[in-house]
Amino acid sequence: MNLLSLLGEHRRRVAAAGLLVAVVVLALVGVGLWRAAGNRPAASAGVAAAPTAAPTAAPTSAEPNPAGGQTAALAFCRQYFASSWQESSAQELARVKPYLTPRALQGWQVEDTPVEAAAHQSVSVTSCSATDEGIASSGELGYFLDAQVVTTSTGGTQTSIAAAEIFLLPVAGAWKVDQVRA
Repeated sequence: MNLLSLLGEHRRRVAAAGLLVAVVVLALVGVGLWRAAGNRPAASAGVAAAPTAAPTAAPTSAEPNPAGGQTAALAFCRQYFASSWQESSAQELARVKPYLTPRALQGWQVEDTPVEAAAHQSVSVTSCSATDEGIASSGELGYFLDAQVVTTSTGGTQTSIAAAEIFLLPVAGAWKVDQVRA
């Protein structure tokens, strides 16, 4: 005797229900395997996807939360794009130092020119945005920075957009800028 003959007149319903359960289980297993392989559904148009970290162990106290990377990127943005003809190289370095890794700090160069000083040029940042590039397998966080800046000099005032790409690394429990590509 087979199972279907034991079920009698309800065998079609039971077989259909069993088939439906099998399809749902296979679909769930397939989605789970697909997501475990690193695939994520795309964000719908106009809605930014939330930054996600690679599946790793929970961060320790020495490794900051990736969500704090955007806060660090925005704070750096406001300092990086601002400048004043009255600010010395040492003052500029002191202003950006809290946001830089030791390696980035060693390579930091002041780019003020005598022309900017003669024109009494100052740049103030009115707004910043940081677009998340995600986290690399090396642990770096990448961001595109866009800043609206107002440049004031003896020649007048001009509003423009400044941009840079930065890469952050975890240093002493905080995200620090390791590279700047302007």
